[in-house]
Amino acid sequence: MKYGSKDVKALPTKEIDITEFFTNPGGKIKLKIRHYSQYEAHEINALLLQGQSFKRGTEDEGEVNLKKFHMAEAFLARLKAGVVMDDDFPFEKWDDEFIQELDRINPEMTGYIHDQIQEYNRPFEKKKERKSNG
Repeated sequence: MKYGSKDVKALPTKEIDITEFFTNPGGKIKLKIRHYSQYEAHEINALLLQGQSFKRGTEDEGEVNLKKFHMAEAFLARLKAGVVMDDDFPFEKWDDEFIQELDRINPEMTGYIHDQIQEYNRPFEKKKERKSNG
């Protein structure tokens, strides 16, 4: 039997309540978050690594400097990759400009969403390897 991508079980999403961040909510406001794909996870890590510079052979040996630009890009990448935009999505859009606007208005909200996404995307538990009979 041959299988396609539609035969693979999708990982579950998680709902987080963001109602407290709104001035006049008409009820509970929930945001769905998801696990990044492996590609997205590597893309985020690449953004973080891109700005690193290592100093060796000086008094600062082992010091790592990260440029703000790459950290900010990784922040945006996490928020875009970790949020599910389906029919229940509470915002009008979810792009870099909108996320940055939300961050200027209420950094506690974007920080909360970011932290929830990051926590949900912790590494998967390693499964024990099976011993072969060979």
